[in-house]
Amino acid sequence: MFFKKTEELESFTLIGLTSHFRGDLSIKGEVRIEGIIHGLVNADSVVLGQAATVKGDITAKKIIVEGKVEGILKAKEIIEVKSTGKVLGEIFTNKISIMEGGVINGKVETRGDESKAVEFEKNRGEAEIILDKS
Repeated sequence: MFFKKTEELESFTLIGLTSHFRGDLSIKGEVRIEGIIHGLVNADSVVLGQAATVKGDITAKKIIVEGKVEGILKAKEIIEVKSTGKVLGEIFTNKISIMEGGVINGKVETRGDESKAVEFEKNRGEAEIILDKS
């Protein structure tokens, strides 16, 4: 998780595996989504589990995608697409990390100054490309 232990209980929201939610979510703190959401998600940080599906836009400081998103993702800091993650739509962020197997079908726009580094890392059979625009 993104927060220190003292903050976790106060700022953590879980949308469970069997949950189906239709509407807009605005959450202070971190939200972990395991179920299905049709609508907008706005939080400090968003984690989509492997079984999660979001049909709508997500806005946060940090976004981690292990499941599927259809919509626009906007992150002030970073978006991570894990090996099981799938994004169908647009991405706007300062930094992006895509693990081998992760899928992005759409537009990716990084903001900020010119890139300081473009790294290629290979760890335990997984490839990761990191574009650093900070």
